[in-house]
Amino acid sequence: MSTPIKAGRKSLRGASVLVVEDDSEVLDMTAIVLERAGARVTRTVSAEDALQALSREQFSCAVIDWNLGSSNADRIIATVRAEQSALAERTVIVTGDFLSRGDEASARRYGFRVMAKPFPPRRLVETLAEFLS
Repeated sequence: MSTPIKAGRKSLRGASVLVVEDDSEVLDMTAIVLERAGARVTRTVSAEDALQALSREQFSCAVIDWNLGSSNADRIIATVRAEQSALAERTVIVTGDFLSRGDEASARRYGFRVMAKPFPPRRLVETLAEFLS
């Protein structure tokens, strides 16, 4: 049996988390980490899948990869801002790429957090737990 990952004394128990990541290995590992911390994870691999999930469900938090193959997270971010604005303040934009100063400033201005890959799994759990506290 695996030991749950907790952020200090907090966990993600009961949280619903949308994870948008086009790299299947990164998606699986992120989901496993969040599930071990107690979250219920909805995995999506594209902007289209994420937009469908957002239309069906209200999420506690979201983890969105900035660079989704042939597109970026712009459409998802615009939808979150327009339709679920409270979620923007509980969303982490992750990227292994360089974000322009303008892109990063825009993300932060609208309440999104930006986290560079690679990052320690505990840091992601702690950030999401902070959103929920």
